[in-house]
Amino acid sequence: KIVIPSNILAFITACVVGIGGTGVYYVLNSIEFNVINIVCMILMGLATSLGAMVGYDKVIQTITQIKGI
Repeated sequence: KIVIPSNILAFITACVVGIGGTGVYYVLNSIEFNVINIVCMILMGLATSLGAMVGYDKVIQTITQIKGI
């Protein structure tokens, strides 16, 4: 059985959503895929994953505090 830490899973999922969402936006708006746009897609994936990791940590912290009460 493979156990993936939840933070890593949140990171991977957010990267896929960020990169995929940006790619879909480019396709729907007929924006060509060049080097600069691909770099922007990767940066969007990293930014989305950073937000997801911070948000995930806050959710876990809140649940832990509620359990402690």
